[in-house]
Amino acid sequence: MAPTTGGQYHWVSELAPPHLQKYLSYVVGWLCTLGWQVGNAAIAYLAGTIIQGLITLNNPDYVPKQWQGTLIIWAVLTFGVIFNAFFASKLPMIEGIILVLHVLGFFAVLIPLWVLGKPAPAREVFFTFQDGGGWGNQGLSCLVGMLSAVFTFLGPDSAAHMSEELRDASRTLPLAMVWTALVNGAMGWIAIITLCLYIGDIETVLSSPTGYPFIQVIYNVTGSKAGTSTLVAIIVVVLCFGCVTNFATSSRQMWAFARDHGFPFSSFMAKVHPKLEIPLNAIFVSYVFAMIISCINFGSAVAFNVVTSLASGALLCSYIVSISCLVARRLNGRPLLPRRFDLGVWGLPLNVFSIAYLSLVFVLTFFPQSPRKQTTYSPHIICPLLTFLQQSISQPRPSTGISSFSLLCFSSPLPTISSRDARSTLALWSRCVLFCKEMLFGILSTELARSGLISFPSIPIVNRAAESFVIDIPVFTLYLIL
Repeated sequence: MAPTTGGQYHWVSELAPPHLQKYLSYVVGWLCTLGWQVGNAAIAYLAGTIIQGLITLNNPDYVPKQWQGTLIIWAVLTFGVIFNAFFASKLPMIEGIILVLHVLGFFAVLIPLWVLGKPAPAREVFFTFQDGGGWGNQGLSCLVGMLSAVFTFLGPDSAAHMSEELRDASRTLPLAMVWTALVNGAMGWIAIITLCLYIGDIETVLSSPTGYPFIQVIYNVTGSKAGTSTLVAIIVVVLCFGCVTNFATSSRQMWAFARDHGFPFSSFMAKVHPKLEIPLNAIFVSYVFAMIISCINFGSAVAFNVVTSLASGALLCSYIVSISCLVARRLNGRPLLPRRFDLGVWGLPLNVFSIAYLSLVFVLTFFPQSPRKQTTYSPHIICPLLTFLQQSISQPRPSTGISSFSLLCFSSPLPTISSRDARSTLALWSRCVLFCKEMLFGILSTELARSGLISFPSIPIVNRAAESFVIDIPVFTLYLIL
């Protein structure tokens, strides 16, 4: 149905009620863009820290440094952008090779475990449950633990943002997405059962100095550092090329939204290189954004994970809005868009089930891993972001009554900015500062509560008391001027 590089924001613009089309499409476009953009840094961070885990395995005296991890992240990001910028024509062939490596690597990693390991009793694997998070409820513990697996379902969405480069996309794309979920789901199911069979002592594995339990499991079974390094290296290679694919997706999505004037400086990011025939500017903007985000890891890995946690929450929110618009259109009796596949009478029930499931997962993203670690930063990212987007749209522009953000977005060509327009633009950027401030002080209050310095009921007071004059004085002065 309407295969386009824009993905969710385009579907929302087509399916939403007329009076909400622009508003919802704009918000969903930003959520998709930010979700995919931070994904570049997140995948590079995962590959980089696994590499550091291998170094720790082979050299027990090695102490991982955050600056070293950040440099590895930069290397992975550079690898990804080089492939997208200068080997774009070879990308289909390379991805085909990586697909073969992915399948063969699956067996290469698991077969040694099956042959060399001593499996745990099947009854212990399938019928023994542990509340490792300390929630006091097996069901809730299971739901919170489900979040890691849910993240993998974001993968098929990446294909949607490459649809304008496919032949017969309305047929090829849905088949590719469904088969990706089915095949990788089956492989993941086999992998997780194998891991549970050969995991050994859970506490020992979780406290592995490598930082990754699966590395410790492979080493415990094989007893060989060289063998473990080789098997894990396959996973690292697949992750590095996953970063290549994510760059392709995020840059195309950014290019599509810029093409519809959804960004500041849209004309720059919407350009397509005449010879390479790729959105080269969007690729490099994605690269610079990921490099800047990864710099946070120099100071704090926790703060870095705060920002990258935006990926799952933002994309889940975009899926909920998109499917909700489809359900509303079905219930109103309005005709759907032309499509090659039809679920018939099962369409509406499956759509409603999808919204219910996604809503549950979206709420769970705000949960900490354990109630003993009352630290979750997702609300401090998602909530201020949604508030900022809502305010940037609803604030009228003095001279025309259009959103103040239209000075930078959805305007082609850019209109002449009067003094009143300039004041409205400054109001927008002051809201940006307030958004960052609310996010940072929300995280600060959570950290203070986690460390026991304050109790949760006192968080609002701490927030008000902790606000820095360095931030507040310029912001409120700017508001007075406006």
